[in-house]
Amino acid sequence: MSNIWYSKGLEFAGSIHESSKNILSQDEILTGNLYDFVNGVGGGSNDPKRVEGINAIHDVARVVATTKRIAKSTNDIFKENDWVAGQPMKFKSLALLVSSSIRMDFSRINELFPIAEFNPYFKLFNDEVIALDPRILGMYKLTHPLSQGEWAETVVELNNFVNEIRKGANNPDFIKLDQHHTRNSNKNQASLEFYIDKLFEYKSRLLVVRVDLKYGVESSLAGTGGISYQEADNHRKELLNDIRYRLFKDSYVGYAWKLEYGLMSSLHYHLLLFLDASKVRLDVRVGRIIGEQWRNKITAGKGAYWNCNANKNDYGRFCGLGVISHNDQTLRRNLRKAANYLIKSDYFVRSVIPSTQRTFGKGGAPAKAKSNRGRPRKE
Repeated sequence: MSNIWYSKGLEFAGSIHESSKNILSQDEILTGNLYDFVNGVGGGSNDPKRVEGINAIHDVARVVATTKRIAKSTNDIFKENDWVAGQPMKFKSLALLVSSSIRMDFSRINELFPIAEFNPYFKLFNDEVIALDPRILGMYKLTHPLSQGEWAETVVELNNFVNEIRKGANNPDFIKLDQHHTRNSNKNQASLEFYIDKLFEYKSRLLVVRVDLKYGVESSLAGTGGISYQEADNHRKELLNDIRYRLFKDSYVGYAWKLEYGLMSSLHYHLLLFLDASKVRLDVRVGRIIGEQWRNKITAGKGAYWNCNANKNDYGRFCGLGVISHNDQTLRRNLRKAANYLIKSDYFVRSVIPSTQRTFGKGGAPAKAKSNRGRPRKE
């Protein structure tokens, strides 16, 4: 992944990091969201649409972080004595985050992601911005008030704005909404972690491959002759059958997949495949075989793919792909992160997919636990 947007994502990591039972912090989730977006949208690193989308996701994440900090605050954020004659306003800490977030182009963010559901904290902030006096939104008035009296009026407006967000975020109905936003992903995360542990009980060494499977922009839902959900579902089933019963029938152990609607492209799948490492070792080749099968046979040329195993350097020391042994706790931990990136890749901006469509699945549990013959497991 590009170091440019990765480092930018961590600029305000301290603002969005939370203690949690989940293995991923909020800044790590942002990194995963960005990685998913970059792979989904395609294009060169300087492509204007791609850059604009990346910046928009950063903005959404920053608003979510700001709103969460507002919810935990108790005092007025803006002060009348912040004003100094003839000087631009110099905000500190949360006031700076709020003032910069207010001036974001929310209408443009919504235009970029028309078929999407935003994080509840972003929606709450956006709704209050809409209700805010339009005169406050002017960058010059907010940062360069003409007089102390004008600033005093602005302080009242801004603190009222903050109070409305604070009340909204602590409303029981909103808390339930936020819990609903994360409930399914938390459930899927726990289910996938349990499944992976069972696979390691079945085979002591696994070859882990991730391939992102997508369609070209010309095959998007909005396009002429676009791919339907049912067609995408059929493609997934056909590919998994090929993997299990033809391509890797002698080494297949398990799989997991996640369906999303590409925020600026089209439907795409994230696929994690688990093979018996005693029978196959070339993970990059495996990823390429799956991708080519998807592009050339399954989708008849409409598809495209990203072979994550061919780009393992993107993950640095946190890579959880390739050959992983049952007793290698470092790689097992990295694999759990890789699996959780797959589950949490829509935390900030979520695809709007009909409730009748499955968006996550995994293979069945192995018939019975056994270690590889001739390779006693080291505990």
